[in-house]
Amino acid sequence: MRPGSSPDTDGLQEALRAGGRVSSLLPLEHLPPTPDPRARARTELLSMALMASIVLGYAFACWGTDDPADTSALPLSLAPSTIEELHPSIASVVEEAAGNGAVLELTLVQAAPMYPASVVSEFSRDALAVARRMRQFFPHMENPTVRFVAEVAQEPGGGLLFSIDLDRARLMAKAGTPDFTFQDLLNQAQAVRFLDPEGRRYVASFCADPIASSATQFCLREVH
Repeated sequence: MRPGSSPDTDGLQEALRAGGRVSSLLPLEHLPPTPDPRARARTELLSMALMASIVLGYAFACWGTDDPADTSALPLSLAPSTIEELHPSIASVVEEAAGNGAVLELTLVQAAPMYPASVVSEFSRDALAVARRMRQFFPHMENPTVRFVAEVAQEPGGGLLFSIDLDRARLMAKAGTPDFTFQDLLNQAQAVRFLDPEGRRYVASFCADPIASSATQFCLREVH
């Protein structure tokens, strides 16, 4: 072999001298195999199915609960052991001895409102969540009355605004139905006590909002 030459260049020169046709293409036996279109289609389908399962799994996880603190799916070993653990908005629980007139009083703290009507709506949503979990985890309570107290920590004078009393047995029965809304809970209130003048203002703002259209009984009774 001449210096500077290689088998490839020597072969090329021999082909040119012999008048052969020279091509830069690889011989067929050296070409990479052509991908099977059916295999490619199967791969794409598997990828799409995997993505769809991830998206659906996330959607069902979000749809399954409207409350990040929902405890309904917890195993019994992690179930709340006290009423205070039923919901993060519970600030205090006062339970009288069971008997006639005994009241289970729960104070629910609301964040600083961005909109006045949201104080009542968020308070009653939290109260409904507590009632549903109370029904699940503490079904044998005997207090005939459940009192929910609304508190906004930023308000002067302690922030207690108003309270609502509900018949415990009736509330527990209704809370188990999926179509029972926070507006229905307000309509069931037996007594509303305004603990601060601001409480009346917040209730009036709520009742003037379209969200209160299903809480007509509550608003007709409390807004004068």
